[in-house]
Amino acid sequence: MSIRNSESGQTLIIASLLMTAVLGLVGLVLDVGMAFQEKSNAQNAADAAALAGVQALLEGDDLDVDAAIEEARDYAAENGIDDPDTQTIVNIPPTSGASAGDEDCVEVKVSADSTAAFARVFDIEFFSINTRAVACMEELDPFTGLMPWAVKESAIKLDGTPTVMKYDSNNGQTGNFGALRFFGNGSKNYENNIKNGVQGPVCAQSQPTCLDPTEDTEPGNMVGGTRDGTNYRLTNTIAACDAFGEVFVPNGSGGYEIVEECNPFIGAGGSLKVVLVPVVDQFCNGHCTLTLKYFALLFLNNLGTCTGNNCEVSGTFVKKVYDPTLELEFTPGVPSDAPPSIVE
Repeated sequence: MSIRNSESGQTLIIASLLMTAVLGLVGLVLDVGMAFQEKSNAQNAADAAALAGVQALLEGDDLDVDAAIEEARDYAAENGIDDPDTQTIVNIPPTSGASAGDEDCVEVKVSADSTAAFARVFDIEFFSINTRAVACMEELDPFTGLMPWAVKESAIKLDGTPTVMKYDSNNGQTGNFGALRFFGNGSKNYENNIKNGVQGPVCAQSQPTCLDPTEDTEPGNMVGGTRDGTNYRLTNTIAACDAFGEVFVPNGSGGYEIVEECNPFIGAGGSLKVVLVPVVDQFCNGHCTLTLKYFALLFLNNLGTCTGNNCEVSGTFVKKVYDPTLELEFTPGVPSDAPPSIVE
């Protein structure tokens, strides 16, 4: 064998070893990136589960721990946790942290394993994921009025003409509103956000203090959630606050004032038909992130055809609301006393 052939063989061996190492490192980076994404998803599930649990915990006059645990696990499942019974630990009260021992708090721990695909060459089979969220609330106001719908600005009419807003799960651009994913995903979370209002801080571009006016869309066929959530609001509104003229009275300046007993933004629970909806420029196809421009005050009139992939909600827009914290003395999704919030 010549010296040249011997050196060529050695170079080939070294190149092969280097290529194997490089591919292994690239694979490790990909696996770690996937693990971080799965951890983010698990954290979102823990946050949504904790918020849902604390709401269920304080719905009645007495603390219902069993209902809160079940609700938290259901929300974990809705947010992608395959086995919420084994992957989700719900502690009421929390066992650690600043809220340890507080019976008005719900602690949710979510664990999972992110299976390694490429990192096995380094003898790594999986990455362990552990996340934790705690939500506390002293008292839940009976009503919050931010809906998980995005309304196109071009659809808003402020002349008293009712607007028929259509939800079409096949193409979000064909209707006047599309579902938004607030603090969790899935049809159950969407329906609950319609019934109770979005339970968490939300802001729009029009508010000077808003740091993040964006929200993700919630694609998929959720006609049932739209129907059931809207029907809940319509049927649980008292008779004295059931009509537009009963809720809104002219203020003498070309606008309206909300009758006190029907005004949800000061804590009155008479009308569940008075809501806020976020306004956007355009929709998108499928899942994307939208920028909320401002909010619009809407009075829900009725629920029309709601079968198959289509659902129609009729409402009358009252005004554009650029900063609800000032104009309505109300922070969207945040009750005035002690809102549910992720505190740890």
